[in-house]
Amino acid sequence: MCRYLRIQPSGFYAWQKSPLSTRAQEDARQTELIRQAWNDSGKVYGYRKLHDDLLDQGETCCPNRVARLTRLAGIKAQVGYKRRSGSLRGSLPLVAMLLSRVLADFMTAYPDIRLDLASNDRLVDMIDEGFDAVVRTGQPFDSRLMSRTLGHFRLKIVAAPSYLDRHGTPLTPVELRNHHCLRGRSPTTGKV
Repeated sequence: MCRYLRIQPSGFYAWQKSPLSTRAQEDARQTELIRQAWNDSGKVYGYRKLHDDLLDQGETCCPNRVARLTRLAGIKAQVGYKRRSGSLRGSLPLVAMLLSRVLADFMTAYPDIRLDLASNDRLVDMIDEGFDAVVRTGQPFDSRLMSRTLGHFRLKIVAAPSYLDRHGTPLTPVELRNHHCLRGRSPTTGKV
């Protein structure tokens, strides 16, 4: 170990025996106070509320330090401790199976929310049709709405090996015109 760190063995053992720095001792003390406040809250509070609790106890620390100490200690706010309930109306593309894992996680995290999902590729008017959330591919078409990228995917042209054996493998996109293809129409442009 000493050879790896390029220090003399006597220096390594002296370093190992040295007490923690003042900052490290203060971090350990405040981490214990944070852990105690978190346990008192029923392991619900996040770093903001824990920071308020420390201030109430007369501690002086900034929210960023409390956030860092809670992260290092593995202390997290309980997600959704204010029980949300009701329904969420949404529209998903026909390839919604890509989101099945996310939807299952959402339903587990929020069991009191009922999902009302429509699955289609047509352009929907969120406001007029009363949708709370819509997942679509491509660029947003309505500037009144907020959008966020959930991920990226690429389309692929695929064929069964037996089909290619019978009909040949197309080498260019133009050759696809002579093949039996399942074609989709873009809901935004109308092109096949």
